[in-house]
Amino acid sequence: MIMGEKKVNYYNPNLSAYEQYIVKQNDSLYMIAKKYGVTVEDLKNTNHLVSNMIYPNQILFIPKTKDYLTKTNDSIQGLINKYNLSIKDLSNLKVMPNQSIPYRNEKVHIVEYGECVEDILSKYQLSPLDLLKLNESKLLIPGEKIIIER
Repeated sequence: MIMGEKKVNYYNPNLSAYEQYIVKQNDSLYMIAKKYGVTVEDLKNTNHLVSNMIYPNQILFIPKTKDYLTKTNDSIQGLINKYNLSIKDLSNLKVMPNQSIPYRNEKVHIVEYGECVEDILSKYQLSPLDLLKLNESKLLIPGEKIIIER
Protein backbone atom coordinates (compact mmCIF):
# COMPACT_ATOMS: atom_id res chain seq x y z
CA MET A 1 0.00 0.00 0.00
CA ILE A 2 1.27 3.46 -0.89
CA MET A 3 1.74 5.92 2.00
CA GLY A 4 -1.39 8.02 2.40
CA GLU A 5 -3.50 5.75 0.19
CA LYS A 6 -7.02 5.31 1.53
CA LYS A 7 -8.50 1.86 2.05
CA VAL A 8 -11.86 1.57 0.33
CA ASN A 9 -14.60 -0.92 1.16
CA TYR A 10 -16.92 -1.29 -1.82
CA TYR A 11 -19.26 -3.79 -0.14
CA ASN A 12 -19.71 -2.32 3.34
CA PRO A 13 -20.11 1.45 3.51
CA ASN A 14 -19.83 1.49 7.34
CA LEU A 15 -16.08 0.94 7.72
CA SER A 16 -16.16 1.64 11.45
CA ALA A 17 -17.75 -1.80 11.95
CA TYR A 18 -14.75 -3.57 10.36
CA GLU A 19 -11.01 -3.92 10.68
CA GLN A 20 -8.93 -4.50 7.56
CA TYR A 21 -6.38 -7.27 7.35
CA ILE A 22 -3.91 -7.89 4.54
CA VAL A 23 -3.41 -11.62 3.98
CA LYS A 24 0.17 -12.85 4.37
CA GLN A 25 1.86 -15.90 2.87
CA ASN A 26 0.69 -19.11 4.65
CA ASP A 27 -2.31 -17.40 6.33
CA SER A 28 -5.57 -19.32 6.52
CA LEU A 29 -9.10 -18.17 7.26
CA TYR A 30 -9.00 -20.32 10.39
CA MET A 31 -5.83 -18.60 11.69
CA ILE A 32 -7.20 -15.13 10.95
CA ALA A 33 -10.59 -15.92 12.50
CA LYS A 34 -8.94 -17.24 15.66
CA LYS A 35 -6.68 -14.17 15.90
CA TYR A 36 -9.63 -11.77 15.71
CA GLY A 37 -12.14 -13.81 17.74
CA VAL A 38 -14.58 -14.35 14.88
CA THR A 39 -15.65 -17.47 12.99
CA VAL A 40 -14.49 -18.58 9.56
CA GLU A 41 -18.13 -18.29 8.49
CA ASP A 42 -18.15 -14.63 9.65
CA LEU A 43 -15.09 -13.93 7.49
CA LYS A 44 -16.56 -15.71 4.48
CA ASN A 45 -19.89 -13.88 4.79
CA THR A 46 -18.34 -10.45 5.39
CA ASN A 47 -15.96 -10.81 2.44
CA HIS A 48 -18.39 -12.62 0.12
CA LEU A 49 -16.09 -15.64 -0.18
CA VAL A 50 -17.49 -18.86 -1.64
CA SER A 51 -14.56 -21.01 -0.51
CA ASN A 52 -11.80 -20.95 2.10
CA MET A 53 -9.22 -19.92 -0.53
CA ILE A 54 -7.39 -16.66 0.22
CA TYR A 55 -4.32 -15.09 -1.37
CA PRO A 56 -1.32 -13.06 -0.16
CA ASN A 57 -2.01 -9.29 -0.28
CA GLN A 58 -5.77 -9.85 -0.39
CA ILE A 59 -7.61 -7.39 1.88
CA LEU A 60 -10.10 -8.99 4.24
CA PHE A 61 -12.67 -7.10 6.29
CA ILE A 62 -12.90 -8.37 9.86
CA PRO A 63 -16.13 -7.68 11.78
CA LYS A 64 -15.29 -5.95 15.05
CA THR A 65 -16.54 -7.67 18.15
CA LYS A 66 -17.64 -6.10 21.38
CA ASP A 67 -17.20 -7.48 24.84
CA TYR A 68 -19.83 -7.98 27.49
CA LEU A 69 -18.88 -8.43 31.14
CA THR A 70 -21.00 -11.06 32.81
CA LYS A 71 -23.08 -10.19 35.84
CA THR A 72 -24.10 -12.20 38.90
CA ASN A 73 -27.56 -13.14 37.58
CA ASP A 74 -26.47 -14.09 34.02
CA SER A 75 -27.22 -17.55 32.71
CA ILE A 76 -25.63 -19.26 29.75
CA GLN A 77 -28.98 -19.62 27.94
CA GLY A 78 -29.79 -15.97 28.65
CA LEU A 79 -26.48 -14.85 27.15
CA ILE A 80 -26.97 -17.06 24.10
CA ASN A 81 -30.40 -15.55 23.47
CA LYS A 82 -29.52 -11.92 24.26
CA TYR A 83 -26.31 -11.70 22.21
CA ASN A 84 -26.99 -14.21 19.42
CA LEU A 85 -24.16 -16.47 20.60
CA SER A 86 -23.57 -20.14 20.03
CA ILE A 87 -22.56 -22.59 22.73
CA LYS A 88 -19.07 -22.58 21.13
CA ASP A 89 -18.78 -18.85 21.95
CA LEU A 90 -19.27 -19.70 25.62
CA SER A 91 -17.26 -22.93 25.82
CA ASN A 92 -14.77 -21.56 28.40
CA LEU A 93 -17.35 -19.67 30.44
CA LYS A 94 -17.93 -20.44 34.08
CA VAL A 95 -21.08 -18.74 35.33
CA MET A 96 -19.54 -16.04 37.48
CA PRO A 97 -19.40 -12.22 37.34
CA ASN A 98 -16.90 -10.09 35.38
CA GLN A 99 -15.98 -12.47 32.57
CA SER A 100 -15.50 -10.90 29.17
CA ILE A 101 -17.56 -12.38 26.35
CA PRO A 102 -17.05 -11.15 22.76
CA TYR A 103 -20.26 -10.75 20.80
CA ARG A 104 -21.35 -9.40 17.45
CA ASN A 105 -23.78 -6.53 17.43
CA GLU A 106 -26.15 -8.04 14.88
CA LYS A 107 -29.89 -7.82 14.76
CA VAL A 108 -31.47 -11.15 13.93
CA HIS A 109 -34.88 -12.40 12.90
CA ILE A 110 -36.14 -15.92 13.55
CA VAL A 111 -37.97 -17.20 10.49
CA GLU A 112 -41.54 -18.21 11.33
CA TYR A 113 -43.62 -20.93 9.71
CA GLY A 114 -45.52 -19.54 6.68
CA GLU A 115 -43.31 -16.46 6.41
CA CYS A 116 -41.98 -15.63 2.95
CA VAL A 117 -39.01 -13.60 1.77
CA GLU A 118 -41.21 -10.65 0.81
CA ASP A 119 -42.59 -10.48 4.37
CA ILE A 120 -39.07 -10.21 5.81
CA LEU A 121 -37.91 -7.70 3.19
CA SER A 122 -40.84 -5.38 3.83
CA LYS A 123 -40.72 -5.75 7.63
CA TYR A 124 -37.07 -4.60 7.78
CA GLN A 125 -36.93 -2.45 4.60
CA LEU A 126 -34.19 -4.65 3.09
CA SER A 127 -33.40 -5.24 -0.54
CA PRO A 128 -33.13 -8.87 -1.69
CA LEU A 129 -29.40 -8.31 -2.32
CA ASP A 130 -28.81 -6.98 1.21
CA LEU A 131 -30.62 -9.95 2.75
CA LEU A 132 -28.58 -12.36 0.62
CA LYS A 133 -25.25 -10.69 1.49
CA LEU A 134 -26.01 -10.95 5.21
CA ASN A 135 -27.18 -14.59 5.02
CA GLU A 136 -25.41 -16.30 2.12
CA SER A 137 -25.01 -19.63 3.88
CA LYS A 138 -28.45 -19.77 5.51
CA LEU A 139 -31.79 -21.19 4.47
CA LEU A 140 -35.11 -19.47 5.03
CA ILE A 141 -36.69 -22.27 7.01
CA PRO A 142 -38.78 -21.96 10.17
CA GLY A 143 -36.63 -21.52 13.25
CA GLU A 144 -33.55 -20.30 11.35
CA LYS A 145 -31.90 -17.15 12.78
CA ILE A 146 -31.13 -14.77 9.93
CA ILE A 147 -29.19 -11.52 10.17
CA ILE A 148 -31.16 -8.41 9.28
CA GLU A 149 -28.62 -5.78 10.33
CA ARG A 150 -24.92 -5.81 11.10
